[in-house]
Amino acid sequence: MRKDSVFQMRLDDNNFAKSKFVAEAKGISLAGLLRMLLLKEIEAYEKEYGEIVLPEKESEDKSN
Repeated sequence: MRKDSVFQMRLDDNNFAKSKFVAEAKGISLAGLLRMLLLKEIEAYEKEYGEIVLPEKESEDKSN
């Protein structure tokens, strides 16, 4: 089963307002905009440096 992680981030009021403006202009939520930007950055990184291979967590090993 897929588990999504949740995190908080701090933005100054000006960047927060600008981010909301961009998200609304694209017709998506602020969370959706941030998710899209993160995925684009990961894709660009992997294109330049190759796939990011994460070590398996010990807790995941025990649940399988």
